[in-house]
Amino acid sequence: MRIRAISVVTAALLLTSACAGGPATTREKGALTGAAIGAGTGAIIGSQTGDAGTGALIGGAIGGVSGALVGGAIQEQQQQRVGGGVPSPVPPGATAYPQPSAGISVPGQYLGDPTRGELANATRWRVAVFIDGDPGQQAPPPAVWLGPNEAQPANLDIGQHRIIAQAFVDTQFGPRLVGRYDKTIAVDPRSTGWNLRFGEGDFR
Repeated sequence: MRIRAISVVTAALLLTSACAGGPATTREKGALTGAAIGAGTGAIIGSQTGDAGTGALIGGAIGGVSGALVGGAIQEQQQQRVGGGVPSPVPPGATAYPQPSAGISVPGQYLGDPTRGELANATRWRVAVFIDGDPGQQAPPPAVWLGPNEAQPANLDIGQHRIIAQAFVDTQFGPRLVGRYDKTIAVDPRSTGWNLRFGEGDFR
């Protein structure tokens, strides 16, 4: 009975001191739990030697220190998870920031890009535009088809490019060739873009 009373008194004193300043932290709760267990264990061991009080005090002190250490470690782990402490390590071979995908550009990323341009058809005909290819020499299909008074964006790299265009008029017998445009243009790296406009007088 005396052993139980000493353990209860010790635990009560520790609880009072731990909670006096507000809610107990994880470290304080660990110290309290360790002290209570240590006091009870020390009292039982001390009763075998005839001095349960001393055993309870020694056991409570040792248990309190051990409990505080364990509780402190748990509290630090909780703070890191909640407060965004040490970031998780980056897996081997990965980068710490996202990389842009190949072939994808963000709108506005290349302001004043000299390679961005426009093809415009200022005629009443349909125009087939070939870039760096001659339709008379088994060239690939037209890069762009432009309807009457239509414009479309296009991209050309820095340097010279041969532009061939064919104008067609639709008749009751099918499309008929009106004329051909053949010109070499240069995309200047110092420019802020380019523009190519086809007029009816350009086709011969």
